[in-house]
Amino acid sequence: MKRIILTVIVGFLLLIGGNVTAEPEDVKEFEIIAQFGRTVTVYMSPAGLEDKYYVAQALHQVVRENPRVIMVHFYNSKQHTPKGLPMTDEQMIHQKATYNNQTEKFHWITTTNPDVSPPERKLTDAYIGPGYAE
Repeated sequence: MKRIILTVIVGFLLLIGGNVTAEPEDVKEFEIIAQFGRTVTVYMSPAGLEDKYYVAQALHQVVRENPRVIMVHFYNSKQHTPKGLPMTDEQMIHQKATYNNQTEKFHWITTTNPDVSPPERKLTDAYIGPGYAE
C-alpha cells in the first residue's frame, strides 16, 4: 500500500513539474557575442525574437552597456553570430534584425533566397528602439 501511495505521489510531482518548466524553444534569452568597432552582435533565442517588447528591452540593455555603439545586429543562432566582419553567407541567413543607433532605425531581416551568394534578403521597418516598441 505504501508503495502505491508513493508511486502516485511521485507521478503527480512529475506531472506538475513537467507543466511548470518551459520548453527550450519557449525560452527568451539574449547574449552579446562580440563588439568590434562600434558594432555589437547579439544572439537572441527564436522565442525572444518573436516578442518585440523583449527585443526592445534587450536593445535598451545593449545600448546602455555600449553607449558609443552605432549598429546592433541580432542573430537566431549562437553558433552563427559573427565575432567580426565580413559575415559569411550562413551568418547572413541567421541575421534576423538590425538597429542603427544614429538614425534610430530598426529593421527585421527576412532571407528570401538563401541559395545565392550573398543571400537575398528583405528589410522590414519596425518601430522598435531601446526600451520601446509599437
